[in-house]
Amino acid sequence: MDGDLIVVDITLRYKGYVSDATRTFGLGSISNQAKEVYEIVKESQKAGLKAVKVGASCKSVDDACRDYIDKKNYGQYFIHSTGHGIGLEVHEFPTIGQKSQAVLQKGMAITVEPGIYIPKKFGVRIEDSVIVKDKPVVLHKFTKELVVV
Repeated sequence: MDGDLIVVDITLRYKGYVSDATRTFGLGSISNQAKEVYEIVKESQKAGLKAVKVGASCKSVDDACRDYIDKKNYGQYFIHSTGHGIGLEVHEFPTIGQKSQAVLQKGMAITVEPGIYIPKKFGVRIEDSVIVKDKPVVLHKFTKELVVV
């Protein structure tokens, strides 16, 4: 419907390994609140990606995303963990979440996927799969700009 946001979660496989990505698209005339929330999620994900590095705690990556969303007064709508490990399965160790005690190691493959879901209105999620290095290697080249059709 006109004004809706569509969250598309894509799992890709290559030689038995998975990659997980999510993008949110708009249909028709998008509300100013939806545009604002989209930008908040995009900036939250940027903060999370910046926190991904060898030796960082998984909790610190979650905190980076969650803190940004909290500062924008949408924390109550971030209802899931920030990410998870990927490999032969789409959901593997470690969990990138508030209770995680895991530490990122060089070469791990994880997702960073903050989101805001406002009941009876809309949801926004932006997700990329990354390889943990001193600076994360993002495996996707999809745009993060809001695409409205």
